[in-house]
Amino acid sequence: MKFFSTITFMMFFGIVLSQKTFYASIDLLTKMSFNSTHPSLWDTQNADVSPIFEYNQSSYSIVDPFRLGVSLGWNINPKHNIEMGAHFDGVTAKSTHRFSSYQEFVDYYTPNIIKYQSRSQQNRFFINYKYSLLKKVDKTNFSIFGSLALVTRAGPKEVGDVGSFGSSGIIVKDSIIFESEYTAYTSNVNKALQIGLGMSSDIYISSKYWLTLSLQYAFSRSFLSFSTEYFSVKYLNSGEVYKYVFSQYNKASGLYFGISRHFYLDNVFKKKNNAHNSK
Repeated sequence: MKFFSTITFMMFFGIVLSQKTFYASIDLLTKMSFNSTHPSLWDTQNADVSPIFEYNQSSYSIVDPFRLGVSLGWNINPKHNIEMGAHFDGVTAKSTHRFSSYQEFVDYYTPNIIKYQSRSQQNRFFINYKYSLLKKVDKTNFSIFGSLALVTRAGPKEVGDVGSFGSSGIIVKDSIIFESEYTAYTSNVNKALQIGLGMSSDIYISSKYWLTLSLQYAFSRSFLSFSTEYFSVKYLNSGEVYKYVFSQYNKASGLYFGISRHFYLDNVFKKKNNAHNSK
């Protein structure tokens, strides 16, 4: 916290001295999440695990198309910039079971696809250091930046059930039935540290600033949520039951694409000063 407080003080101190370098920003982001069937390895399980059904787990997925955030920026000089802010964040996981099933009401077999998708809502607090590789006054520029972020979720530091649902049906008439259940959990941590690298560009048209585009990959070894799928197949004639368990771990890592609009505060302070001087 001392670090963030120091940065905030430096930003406001910079405003007082120069009144030319500070801006507030509204950010709109979308994120690609990464998932794994192993808590610490980048592993994906996509296989015909049974002659009855096929299981597929997506190693990446897109979170809700748009997430909002706000940030504050300080242009230290033409080459260096510091930015800090807070964004709504989240992860999502997807999986699919494919098999043929018997439909009693029409008395024939049809392809059956069971899709599960989970979402975990999170918050992301970050600080970026940006270095400009191409910068001209009132012209489109290009920068690279490093990022340090803290991702948090609601709830205590414990594994907890946050919801489940399932389905059942007939695979082979008078012979094989199935049951499936999907349950989402919180992990035993509620905070994760991210380290990221990215690039951004302030877009100018006819020497007028319009918006800022950014792309960033943020890495974390932690996961804040996971899910478990249970799929069982029962043979009615023999009474045999085969149970399958699949787990998905929602990594705190992500690929972020952002669109931001900076609102420079130089003119705000100038107007206040001019109004004060005119009295």
